[in-house]
Amino acid sequence: MIRISSENKQQLKTACDKIIRSYVDARDETRIPGVVAAVTTKDGVIYETSQGYANIATEESIAEDTIFCFYSATKIITSVACMQLYERGLLDLDAPAEQYHAEISKIQVLVDFDSKGDPITKPPNTKMTVRMMLSHTAGFSYPFFDIGHLFVMKALKSVPIDDVISDIPLVCEPGSKWAYGNGIDWAGKVVESISGLRLGDYLAQNVFQPLGMDSCTFCITDAAQKQRLMAVYQRIPGKKDLGLSHVKPPLRPNTDMGGQGVFGTVGDFTKFIRMFLNGGKSDSGAHILHADTIRYGAANQLPKNFEITTLETLLPHIANQIDFFPELPKSHSLFAMRTDAHAATGRGPGTLMWAGLANLFYWIDMERGVGGFWATQILPFGDAPCLECFFQMETEVYKALESGAKL
Repeated sequence: MIRISSENKQQLKTACDKIIRSYVDARDETRIPGVVAAVTTKDGVIYETSQGYANIATEESIAEDTIFCFYSATKIITSVACMQLYERGLLDLDAPAEQYHAEISKIQVLVDFDSKGDPITKPPNTKMTVRMMLSHTAGFSYPFFDIGHLFVMKALKSVPIDDVISDIPLVCEPGSKWAYGNGIDWAGKVVESISGLRLGDYLAQNVFQPLGMDSCTFCITDAAQKQRLMAVYQRIPGKKDLGLSHVKPPLRPNTDMGGQGVFGTVGDFTKFIRMFLNGGKSDSGAHILHADTIRYGAANQLPKNFEITTLETLLPHIANQIDFFPELPKSHSLFAMRTDAHAATGRGPGTLMWAGLANLFYWIDMERGVGGFWATQILPFGDAPCLECFFQMETEVYKALESGAKL
């Protein structure tokens, strides 16, 4: 068990606050509009801060109760829901997913494009499973990372951003390789079909309420919630000033998107991280997952010949090319990506990590007993100043643990 002294907590706060302040105070191309960050052990928060603006134009300060769209940091929450159903014997991770949600049976595999630019598809050779969805081996993709998916979106012309449709084909055969995509949106549909509840209602009853994640929701419905939202900014190449992004999350979506749609505070997401560090229990002892389920789900799910590949950018206003920890071996669990060796920041092997499109980043190091969440709202994804700030903060966390923690 990690214990960190009051003196070391203060040293950690001083160091991390200075790092984050240097970015939010910058008035050049490294500026970050505002950041809320928190770090926790199993016993509670050891560092938290809110610095900068939630809205630059109105000079509204960012705060601990500022609401962020989590974007793909949502994925691990939906994965926990799937593992709860697995734990209860209601979900077979290796059964055809269409057994639980029939619409999945309509999804084809992309083969080519005809002379008109329309996609040519075929039925998959292998039926996808929820295990494949959670480990990103089902064949799904995103248009800003895969050229075939991008051309499909152009051919279809009108595609909802707040729903999943079976007209969009897979970019590779299920189970053939790791390919990052929106499969967990479909896993959310599986949760709905098994539970008989809308995903937001299932998560409210089984995850958010037991963990005290009171801010978390798929729908922003009232003025007070909207007032707490951080604006989404756009970094414009060659310009020092940040613009407002035209890419904004839907506040009242048609579908609760399990791979991208949750809104909430950093503090509430930190409670979720702490649940992993406490073997699947909330601060009050409420059961979310068994410790054995956490260990099983956190293990590598990829065959030896699969690799986590660089995410190449096709829409540079949405995402940069990104490869987290390119020097490290990486794999994927049923919850998130894993870094499988000690990192220069100090994190241990088997650490879970992922991110959200608007540059939100989390890590869960169950070996060292620490995790954290760093959040802003700025595009494109993989923003260099944001990554630098996050990893510098993480490095200071491990320095503090090394110098003052008692194991």
